[in-house]
Amino acid sequence: TARGWGLLEEGKQRIFELPFVDWDGLWQLVVYSLPEKKQKLRRALCRHLIWLGFGHLAPATWISPYDHKTELESIFDELGIQEHVEVFSGMRIELSSNQALVQNCWDLSGLETEYRNFIVHYRPEYEACRAQENGRLNLSPEHCFARRFWLTHDFQYFPLKDPGLPAVLLSADWIGFTARRLFEDYRQLLGTYANQFVDAIVKGERA
Repeated sequence: TARGWGLLEEGKQRIFELPFVDWDGLWQLVVYSLPEKKQKLRRALCRHLIWLGFGHLAPATWISPYDHKTELESIFDELGIQEHVEVFSGMRIELSSNQALVQNCWDLSGLETEYRNFIVHYRPEYEACRAQENGRLNLSPEHCFARRFWLTHDFQYFPLKDPGLPAVLLSADWIGFTARRLFEDYRQLLGTYANQFVDAIVKGERA
């Protein structure tokens, strides 16, 4: 369906999009007031907000450093909750740092642990492949495809958890940057050989 294709494209963008660097300093707030009998809608709204990268600032209040006006309008319309939601945009008053706000709204420490586990698992494989003579992998196209599949499969969960905050709101050594570079470099290294396997299957050259 059109909605199904839209979800696939949105997921593809979240997995492969580059980290944001620039930020205008504006925060977008979503505040909702849904009655107790609408708990199901409240949970659905929270799932959508988390997918968009919003952080939980306070009860019924979510925050993001990006302008998601278009996506939010679509979500509110889909859920039929326009009259229960308000959206604001503005700068934070200098009572605390933006970095402190980030720490309060997103669990970056837990995410850091997961990124570290990803790196520990895949970096040895990547380094071994990169060290092979003349850049030619000593792996079959089928094996390269399998490796690329599992690499992408294991990385695809991070966009569900990582809000993709602008670099200015993160430490210079944020491990998420390292994990993404490893993902992109290893995937590119496997790409040519993995695609050979896919092409052979599509052309019917393999049983």
